[in-house]
Amino acid sequence: MAYTLIATTSGLSSGSADGNTSSITLPSGVEAVSGARLRGAVLNRLALLVNAFSAPIFVNADNTAYPAQLASPAVAPTLATSGTGYTGTIHAKVQFLIKDIYGNVIGASELSPASASLACVNQGIAYSNIAVSPNPEVNARRIYRTATLGTSYFWDVDIDDNTTTSLTNATADAALDLTAVDSGDYVATPGGLDNVIEHGGRAWGRSKAKPDSLYGSKLDDVTSWPIEIPTYPIGEEGSGITGLAKRRDDLVIFKRKTILKLVGDDEDSYAVRQIATGQSQGCISPDSVLVIRNTVYWLDSDGVWKLGDEDIPASLSDDTVKPWFTSTTYFNRSMFGQAFAAYDPRKHSYDLFLCSAGSTTVDRYVSLDLLTGKWFGPHKLGAFTPSAAIVASDTGGNPQLVLGASNGFTYAATVGNYSDGSSTAIDFDVYTKFHSGDEPDKTHIWLQPSIFTKKESAGTLSITPYVGQLDASAGTVISHDLTKERERVARLGAGRLVQLRFQEATAAQGLELYGYEIPYVTRGRR
Repeated sequence: MAYTLIATTSGLSSGSADGNTSSITLPSGVEAVSGARLRGAVLNRLALLVNAFSAPIFVNADNTAYPAQLASPAVAPTLATSGTGYTGTIHAKVQFLIKDIYGNVIGASELSPASASLACVNQGIAYSNIAVSPNPEVNARRIYRTATLGTSYFWDVDIDDNTTTSLTNATADAALDLTAVDSGDYVATPGGLDNVIEHGGRAWGRSKAKPDSLYGSKLDDVTSWPIEIPTYPIGEEGSGITGLAKRRDDLVIFKRKTILKLVGDDEDSYAVRQIATGQSQGCISPDSVLVIRNTVYWLDSDGVWKLGDEDIPASLSDDTVKPWFTSTTYFNRSMFGQAFAAYDPRKHSYDLFLCSAGSTTVDRYVSLDLLTGKWFGPHKLGAFTPSAAIVASDTGGNPQLVLGASNGFTYAATVGNYSDGSSTAIDFDVYTKFHSGDEPDKTHIWLQPSIFTKKESAGTLSITPYVGQLDASAGTVISHDLTKERERVARLGAGRLVQLRFQEATAAQGLELYGYEIPYVTRGRR
């Protein structure tokens, strides 16, 4: 059964589609990092989780967590002869392993240094001084050795504990594992890994230690990371790689002013090619990056952008809501790096969560309708403060938007629900533009407006008119009965301009405002 991994201030939990959660014990020495958002990638039913913990971890399909970084054995095993059975001259190395309950290797260290050579003439091989890992999750070790006079190492034998320091065997060269261990087969998970993604059967990631490098794992193996590719320009604004996006055929890599993509098919041909560069277009928040139907969406310092198959960045906010992102009126621009986005499959929208002006807490969100290109918002969630968002399956297997909250709960976006949480009203508060009758210098008598709404079983919509100049004061509040689809309300008054404010704040009350008409008579120009 599919489940969702949830990072909390105290640790890690898994959540099922029916809303039940269970705690997952973190590996020894790994702690949750307060305020850090969880990022991860899944490869071969193994989830690699980073950023929200003091060190990267793996989570298996059985909800068991393991450390993703294992120190390699510092010393080589000691070899001697004992008994009979083997003829040849060999070297050996040892490796730390973590195995799950089924014997699958979940974690593997790099190999130890090579032992001194040992020559045997119909003698057994006695291994001693076999390194023991200080990591309590290590539960096995693997010994590799060469065939006689060879330089390649082959899997010889496993020790399924972390205590035994000696053993004797006499495996014939022909009985060793058929595949030699390459020098790049076991490369430690990069230190400081804080963003990862799966693409092309590999995990790819960015490290705080070397933020301008793109790291890649082995094919179908998230435990070893032999690939490191520099992304130019090095040192751009000191931030390195700021976002990763998986499209159908390529991996898009963001920096603050540069967009690149990974090309190539294997470790010998991988390279990074530049798509675009400029003052804008780059990514400012790694958690704002989403791929929806093979188009990438992200937040830059001046708004929201997209990148389609043609690889030409295009702004989605400049022509409509540019002041949202370029002024300080609506959002705290210094906190854009903490913004995060989610896809709402039921609305087919890109939802972006931000800090309001003067706030350092994510407390607002805006929605981009991907069919019409229209923006909606800013919205506020009254019952809780959102901290993360994902698409997860409901009990019927249908995708739905799920929000994590700073109060420790998760919330599902439910069609037909008109409350935040169980009982907190969702404030409807909309100002219209100022209407001038296309003659802003003339005084108009604004007559009785007609209000058009969806017919509800109950409820009242409050309408506050502002009649006069741009600085007009609020007039007497007018009520519209939501049980009526169309209603003519009280006359507004005389003035050059008129603006309406629509408000409704009742828990569980539905409201769809379709429009309004304001008849008027023009007096003339003063």
